[in-house]
Amino acid sequence: MDDLIIQNAMPKLKNMEGFGGLRRLFCKEKLDYKIIISFEGLENFKAYMGSSQREEILPILDEAKKYSTTGELDFQNFVLDRFTSERGTEATSALKEDDHTAY
Repeated sequence: MDDLIIQNAMPKLKNMEGFGGLRRLFCKEKLDYKIIISFEGLENFKAYMGSSQREEILPILDEAKKYSTTGELDFQNFVLDRFTSERGTEATSALKEDDHTAY
């Protein structure tokens, strides 16, 4: 699935205004795989949602369903805030990305 997403979706995203990156989270124990596509600012996110790039990415994600243990993909939209301390380290560093209690 990584190859499918990174080789096919990333080139369509990387030059979009405000593209903040693509992250992958994977829990080997539960076979839980998450892709996070982030944009800096609401306007850039709205532009992505209405873009031709998104329309090109949807079939790639549809193809990724065949690698899913459930045969489905769930889509969610989140606001992402990063909180830092005075020393510049993340205030949320105690939370691990694979900690289900963090969601």
